[in-house]
Amino acid sequence: MTTSPELQSRVISLLRFPLMVLVVLIHSRLNGVDGGQAFQSTQFLLSDVLASVAVPFFFVISGYLFFYGKPFTWARYGDKLKRRARTLLVPYVLWILLFALLFFVVQNVLTSFSGGTNKHIAEYTAADWLRAFGIGAMPLDAPLWFLRDLMVTVVLSPIIYYGVRLLRWGWIALLAAVYFWGKFDYSNYGLSMVALFYFSCGATLSLSGRLLTNIPKKIFVPAAFLFLAMLIILGIDCLEDPWKLIAKKVAWLSEIIVMLWAVTRWAGKCPSLRPNKLLLGSTFFLYGFHAVPQQYIISLYQKGVSAMTTPHCFLLYFGNFIGVIMLSTACYWLCKRLLPRFASLLTGAR
Repeated sequence: MTTSPELQSRVISLLRFPLMVLVVLIHSRLNGVDGGQAFQSTQFLLSDVLASVAVPFFFVISGYLFFYGKPFTWARYGDKLKRRARTLLVPYVLWILLFALLFFVVQNVLTSFSGGTNKHIAEYTAADWLRAFGIGAMPLDAPLWFLRDLMVTVVLSPIIYYGVRLLRWGWIALLAAVYFWGKFDYSNYGLSMVALFYFSCGATLSLSGRLLTNIPKKIFVPAAFLFLAMLIILGIDCLEDPWKLIAKKVAWLSEIIVMLWAVTRWAGKCPSLRPNKLLLGSTFFLYGFHAVPQQYIISLYQKGVSAMTTPHCFLLYFGNFIGVIMLSTACYWLCKRLLPRFASLLTGAR
């Protein structure tokens, strides 16, 4: 089907909130809980395979949009860094400070809600604060590792630009080899192959003048079969690491193509289709907010149940997932009404 920049913009908007819902599903995973084979298989396929495409997909979109439009120049690079400081760095710092304040209150006032495993915020040293902000460790608000890695990748974008210009798809082949090799790991400092590879994929499409939504049938059909094959292979659990991780990476790549093709066709057939404004606006808030309520809901539920049976696991897994999305959306709506400027800062003026 024919596509256009307007359709592409609409498709990206339609994808933003559902992809963030998938991020919440990733973090709904119940670690250290048995729950039986049926629960473990369901959780693995949903959280570890299907939902985990969200992070690579967001990197692809980010890379595409970063180089979209005017030609790349050093002056434009400087302007983009300034804008990304407002849309990425400011909310990154605010969410971590907000979580630090929340943990401080829990540790000193609401002590019954404290798990007792985290170091007290009041005792943080300079090194602890560096780790809290994601330097050498996961950020205090753990899902913000994506934002940290995206900021590092944006700073390195001139390398990606010249890599694509000089090597074209050879640049992607080089990064793909390192990505699937899986031995390059400086992710605690924001230098991750998942960010570099998928951001570069989006950048290459953008710099070559192609629309993200222009997926020909000759690419979609093999991707759909490959995605289905990976789902079957991972579902029957016949692989050992590192082959299981490679199969998941192949599944994510093919799933991105399938999702783009499906949403583009859907949006193309329904010209009036637009994302809900409240849900679209709450996307970034959901991203920054969801980790803590998820953590405490899981902890409180497990404390109140003597034995985590299979029904209990399914109830907690799906109930926590749905409940956190509803709570986050409600908190965003309330924050936007009562503190609109603060809500704007938390969401990067989105």
